Order: sequence, then C-alpha cells, then structure tokens
Amino acid sequence: MTEALRDQLAAAVRAVLTAPPRLVDEGELQRRLVAALGTCDIELRMQFDDAVFKGLPPPPKAIAECAAKGKPIDPDGKDACSGHLRKLDILWHVDDLHVPVELKIVTARKSDVYGYQFLKDLHRLERLRTAAGRDDLTETRFAIFATSEALYWKDAPPEPVPFRLFDGRTLPTRYWVQYDQPSARTRWLDYPPFHLANSYRFDWHDAGQFGRFLLVPVRQQQR
Repeated sequence: MTEALRDQLAAAVRAVLTAPPRLVDEGELQRRLVAALGTCDIELRMQFDDAVFKGLPPPPKAIAECAAKGKPIDPDGKDACSGHLRKLDILWHVDDLHVPVELKIVTARKSDVYGYQFLKDLHRLERLRTAAGRDDLTETRFAIFATSEALYWKDAPPEPVPFRLFDGRTLPTRYWVQYDQPSARTRWLDYPPFHLANSYRFDWHDAGQFGRFLLVPVRQQQR
C-alpha cells in the first residue's frame, strides 16, 4: 500500500511541477497538488508525541551565552516541535486512509535553512500524533521537497554539510540534526537540534524544466 501511495503521489507532484505556469511558492504548490489529489484538508493543527530519542542538552557555555544576550534557553534544550505555527500542509484522504503530507519548494536559494526545515519536516512527521484532532493517520507519511536549485541534489556547498539532501545520501537511524555554526543561539535556540528516529535515503525524481523533487516516506516513530 505504501508503494502504491508513493507512486500515486509522485505522479501528481511531477504533473503539478511540469505543468504551466511555473511554480514559485509553497502556497501555489499546495493548491495545485490538492486539486490533483482530490479530497484533502489543509493547514491542520498538529499534536506530537514525545520524541523517542531525546535531544542532547545544550552545554553550560551555550546556556550562558544565550542568557547573556537576553535569550534564555531551557537546560534541557528546545523541542523542535514546539511553537505556535504547527500546521500540517495536507491531509490526503484516499482509499479510506488519511495520509499526512508536508511540502517544501525552493526556486531561488536565499539562505541555508531549507535543508534544515525539510529534515525537521521528517522529524515532525515521525512524531505526529493527531491532525486537527484526527488520530487515525497512516503510519507512513510523506515529505516533499521540490527545487530548481541543483545544489540540493548535488553534494555541494554552500549548503551546510549536516543538512545536505544530495541524491543517494542515506541518513542512519538516530541521525543528529544540528547547525554547524559557532553561535549558541543559532545552534540551540533559533534552529533547535533533534534526532531523526528512522533512517532515510534521498532519491531525487526528475521534474522536467522545473528541476527535481524528493518524495520521502516517513514512518511514525516506534516506541
């Protein structure tokens, strides 16, 4: 069933990305993908299970540095699933199943956070318990990353090494996702680190003149 859902979703994503007019933002990708998939709900409030693999606590030096800048950090660290903007992009209703889908699109690289944000989508989908109160979600969910920037499917700078999504890359179970920058605020507060509960392989799909896309199945974390 997972392979059939993946193939159906991949075909819809490819059709949306290759059809005119050219996509430039996530909102339009969401609208056009929902139209292609059929019955969906969007922007649903998410609730999460506790992480199976707890994050590492920030070292005392990082805690002191953040406090000195007026940005106190909890000694246990910040949860990557915390915050108010925790909305599921798409809940796809198909064959009596309810499939969570997260989206990312990059048509012009303006910062080095996109890889981090995609990996955080994987982490959140692993921990997702309910969407708008619905708890009968599929165990396998999907994360999509569409881009026309070749550096994402190549093992190339300036993308930070911990966040690279290059074709064929495999991340092991319990992979630690954290910025490789010296700033304590960046490493521990603004972009909180986390473990991925499952292993992942990144295989890019062709999207014609638009570029390429990742479609990654994400299994709910197992306790």
